[in-house]
Amino acid sequence: MSNQTLTVADTVRRVIQEEMKLIIDQPGAPYTKFILIATAIEFLGACMDTHDFTASSHSRDRFANALKELFPKPYHKHAMKGSKIDLFKVFRCGMVHQFCPTDNSIWLTTKQGIEDGIEHMDESTGRLVLILEDLYVDLSAASEKLIQRFGKGDLPRNKSEQQFLQITDAYSGSTQTHIVKVKK
Repeated sequence: MSNQTLTVADTVRRVIQEEMKLIIDQPGAPYTKFILIATAIEFLGACMDTHDFTASSHSRDRFANALKELFPKPYHKHAMKGSKIDLFKVFRCGMVHQFCPTDNSIWLTTKQGIEDGIEHMDESTGRLVLILEDLYVDLSAASEKLIQRFGKGDLPRNKSEQQFLQITDAYSGSTQTHIVKVKK
C-alpha cells in the first residue's frame, strides 16, 4: 500500500476537476451529481476564507463567496441571502439536507432533459434553470480560477499548500479503492 497526502490545491484538481468529471460524464444519477456540485461550491469558498476548514457556521458565506468570486456573473445575484432565488438556501441546503431543492424556484435538469431554447441560468420560465453539465463546466472553471488565485497569492489566507487529504491505496481482490481522511 502507498500513502499520498494531497494539498488543498491538489485536492481541488484531483477531486473536482478529475474525479468529479469522471462521475459527471457517466450516464444517470443526476441528483447525486447535483449534490456533489453543491458541496464542491462550498468547498471552493472554504478554500478562500481565513477560517479553518473544520470551522462551523460559515457554510452560507463560503458558498456565496465562491459564487461571487469564482463563478460567472449570472450566478452573483443568486448568491445573496434574501435574493429572489437564493442558491444557498434552495440549491445547496436543499440538495445536501433533503436531496431536492427546498422550493420550486429552480429547475434541475440535464442537457438531455432540456427543451429547445432553454439555457443554463435561464429564468424566462419563472424558475432558474440549472443544467447539470453546464453547472459542472462552471464549477471546473471556478476551480481553475481558484488555483490561479492561489498562484498569485491574492487570498486572505493561502491554504493551497496546506496538507489536506491523506489517501491510502488499498486493494480488495482486483478492485482498487482509496481510503481518504482529512488531514488535521
